[in-house]
Amino acid sequence: MTNKIILTLAAIALATGCSSIQTAKNSQGSGDKQIFSAPKEKVWPAMIASVSNTGGAIKEKNQEQCYLLATYGVTAWSWGENVAVFCQEKDTSTEVEVVMEAALKTNVTAVERSPEIFNGITSALSE
Repeated sequence: MTNKIILTLAAIALATGCSSIQTAKNSQGSGDKQIFSAPKEKVWPAMIASVSNTGGAIKEKNQEQCYLLATYGVTAWSWGENVAVFCQEKDTSTEVEVVMEAALKTNVTAVERSPEIFNGITSALSE
């Protein structure tokens, strides 16, 4: 019985499509954006701290290109999320973009991670 359930869930996942971290990375320009009044050198560590503190597992980070890729695990409400966080310096400020993709495309209850990541960056910058 357990094997049937597992096979059924796997078939549903394959039939409906899954996203990957690469999907989130390739979707740069489509995410939520917020501008922080701080240079990139201060925003970068705040991005890392925010994603880690909100439960994200950082899978890749590139300080030179200013992006990080992370995954958030399965919860009671979601099959997990893949997140890409980008930053770009704008004069004396830094724009941060968060792109979130549900791990399972049909997961309509995936958690929107942008607000909590932005709040975490704000908190880290105020310390």
